[in-house]
Amino acid sequence: MSLLPKIPPKGHKMDGWLLNLILAPAGRWTERMGVYFYNRVIHPTNIGLYPPEYNEKVHGPYCHWRYYGKPDTPLMDVKIADLPAWIGRREKTPIAAWNQASRQFMWIKYRWFDPLFTSATQNIARLLLFFSMLLWFWNWEHTRTFVTTPYHWIAVVKLHSPENYWNILKRKDEVRGFRDREEPRTGELIDEYLRNAKDINDSKQVMHLLFSANRWALADRMRNELKAGMTLIVDRYSFSGVTYSMAKDLDRNWVCQPEVGLPRPDLVLFFDVDPDKTSSRDGFGDEVMETSEFQKKVYANVQQIFNDKYWRKINAGNTIENVHANVVAEVKKVFASLGNSEIEDMDLSDFGL
Repeated sequence: MSLLPKIPPKGHKMDGWLLNLILAPAGRWTERMGVYFYNRVIHPTNIGLYPPEYNEKVHGPYCHWRYYGKPDTPLMDVKIADLPAWIGRREKTPIAAWNQASRQFMWIKYRWFDPLFTSATQNIARLLLFFSMLLWFWNWEHTRTFVTTPYHWIAVVKLHSPENYWNILKRKDEVRGFRDREEPRTGELIDEYLRNAKDINDSKQVMHLLFSANRWALADRMRNELKAGMTLIVDRYSFSGVTYSMAKDLDRNWVCQPEVGLPRPDLVLFFDVDPDKTSSRDGFGDEVMETSEFQKKVYANVQQIFNDKYWRKINAGNTIENVHANVVAEVKKVFASLGNSEIEDMDLSDFGL
């Protein structure tokens, strides 16, 4: 007997896998019931059903145990105490082992690889393979843009925050915004100030230290995420805090001191846009610091602390597609050049002092 599965005849076309998957069990059951009804009711016969030595008048009602013996207990149902006796009853010749393997193979073949199911099995396998390759390709294509490299992160400095610029940077790694209004110790106070303050100069020293405390509250978490291999994309950061406080006429050296010791980014992207254009964007003016005159002062301060070593200017007046392409190009350059570097802390030189 051949152990190889049956090969469909030449020119045979398999049916669609979905139809087979639905109809094959019902068709198989109908076929078997039809055969049983024909052989036992319409045209009953003993040919091929009983052993040749069986004689109904001599042996009485047919019982296959009398000729083949009572089926032994399946291995998985044997009690541990009965296992030695069960093994002792086994036939241990090579031909017995071969026959048992053959029976098991044929059982699997006819149960799972019947021609009725062959098409469905093959198509399901192809479908799983296709989606596996698609998932692998998506992950590879997705990470080609922002390669996750340990100890690297990006800070974004811009004026008014248009939602589109935020979205083009989002990916599977951590995207964090400062000020973080959800930080439990400082976030609520910051949010209340930004929404309810009437004058930019209200408690300006206190607010600068509060914004800095907001960054320090998350500094350890950021370091741990970087050490774990995560790439951080941070919206605003110390540089925005410094330039905004300088625009309130606070001393430059004083506002930079609280930022010393925070993690230094590998790349700072300054989204350069005319301050006059930001006032026409949706949502501008919702907070106390969102006025045209104040934003112009912030813009001038950014130019003062601009650091050519790791700052890059992005023309935010272009289309989203062009902005995205420029950001991707700058990020690729940084990841290609830095390798696995250590996490460094900022000092006053990062702010032009």
